[in-house]
Amino acid sequence: MINIINKIIGLLIAQSLLVSADTLYVDNDTSHPADFRTLLAAYDAASDGDVIILAPSANPYDGLVVQKKITIKGNGFGGDAPPNLLGSPVVATISSAITLGGTADQDEYLSAQGAVLESLRITAGVTVNSSRCFLKRCLISSQVLFKSPGLTIEGCLIDASLTLNSSSFIFTDGSGTIYSTSLNARNSIFLGSVGAQYTASFDYCIFRGTSGRPTPGHNLRNAVVRNSIFG
Repeated sequence: MINIINKIIGLLIAQSLLVSADTLYVDNDTSHPADFRTLLAAYDAASDGDVIILAPSANPYDGLVVQKKITIKGNGFGGDAPPNLLGSPVVATISSAITLGGTADQDEYLSAQGAVLESLRITAGVTVNSSRCFLKRCLISSQVLFKSPGLTIEGCLIDASLTLNSSSFIFTDGSGTIYSTSLNARNSIFLGSVGAQYTASFDYCIFRGTSGRPTPGHNLRNAVVRNSIFG
């Protein structure tokens, strides 16, 4: 009976979190209506669970350090983005570094747990410190550093290196200690070298890198690679 009551309470809490989530619209073109003009302003107003939508713009948005469990979403990075009058896609671009999770202490590492970057063009570096974060359908043209358990990369084109930032990272999430960094990537293309030699899995990916082969262009020691192409 106690277990049933606990499950009911958990469901009610989850529902309340879903109901309370807000969507915040950002557009740096002042001729368009929007809730905010900068990503930082929207971030400051956001709470855990909220979604920030970046409008497509000819002018890029600045990056930031994310220490909330939020989603930052654009409109795609290529063929799925609407074209401008000249036929070129207009997308939401982040042009300076963006970091998921802080580094000062354990609380900061956990601060962006579950954060999502989706359908964005990112031309500066991405650093992922918090656990169970997601990069979805993004074009990233600068280095991606990760050091947290459970990073998922899905449907991305990474035109730069993907690098494990620390091989000895120890992560405690309150329920136990995870002693290895982990990465799950699927349906993605890696045009730079990949250094993900610990607990990593790749499904339906394409690797190019510096040599077009697992070594020396990529360091995938102990990684699981399935249904993927090197070339």
